[in-house]
Amino acid sequence: MTHDNLYIEANRRLNRYLTDKGKRRSMERNTILRLFCGEKKRWSANELVEVAAEQQISRATVYNALQTLVEAQVVRPIYGAYNTRQTIYELNHTQHNQLQIVCTKCHRITEVKDNVLAEMVSKKKYTNFRFSHFVMNIYGECKVCRKKR
Repeated sequence: MTHDNLYIEANRRLNRYLTDKGKRRSMERNTILRLFCGEKKRWSANELVEVAAEQQISRATVYNALQTLVEAQVVRPIYGAYNTRQTIYELNHTQHNQLQIVCTKCHRITEVKDNVLAEMVSKKKYTNFRFSHFVMNIYGECKVCRKKR
């Protein structure tokens, strides 16, 4: 999906959320969203603050925008990355099962496919809940970091 298409889809979901919650649209929030769509990378709040400062967007505005983007499920947090001390954020442009392994030493995040796990989760029945997809993070040490010890 191109950057423009990513932005259009993410912006559509954000606008739907804002309308449903009676919140206003803002240029600053759209600027933060464009950062996620323009560079396919994961961002820490501090990285976003640094980049946004160049465009005269305050730290508080970045944090408020992040909170709204997470609530709108446009961006998703990955908790405990970088030695379990920091949350990083990535664009939530997929609505499919996603499994990530997170190395707590080198901070590498790798997406893996696990059909057995996906099948187990999809067969699970939840009372008053219809399952659509899952995102799971598994934390530990990667092979490279284990060899370094």
